[in-house]
Amino acid sequence: MEYNNDLKDEFFANITKTDLCWIWNVSKNRQGYGVCTAGGLRHSAHRVSWTLHYGAIPKGMLVCHRCDNPSCVKPDHLFIGTHSDNSRDAYYKGRLPHLVKGQFKIDGVIIKSRPRALSSDQVIEIKRLYNHGIRQRDLAKQFKVRRNTIWRVVNDLYCK
Repeated sequence: MEYNNDLKDEFFANITKTDLCWIWNVSKNRQGYGVCTAGGLRHSAHRVSWTLHYGAIPKGMLVCHRCDNPSCVKPDHLFIGTHSDNSRDAYYKGRLPHLVKGQFKIDGVIIKSRPRALSSDQVIEIKRLYNHGIRQRDLAKQFKVRRNTIWRVVNDLYCK
């Protein structure tokens, strides 16, 4: 998307440049990423920054943060990557949320995520209680995990 000079001026007027990051000062989404309007459409501020500084973003690609600051729009803190690149970056920096669902590959290794790790003894106890008629909903409350975690345990899909 091409941006005219008025939009460029407005974009840069909404940034505070610090020694580390360029912080987007106005509208942000729930995750803290800057949001701006250009051409009547909403855009992520860091994607607009990339486009202003480096040109078009290849189709299907993400603009990722090296600095892990979602409100940062400093061009040298941004890089183009796939979803796998972004997940790998998050994994190696230790910033994957503990509530990520499902599984994904990092450098060819399947990572199975879970809301909270259960001990082997807890897994055995959950299976025992479930086989004695205790409902998954009640087991989730008792063990302080999501019901999906209990479902995975009783269906032998839970990996620690």
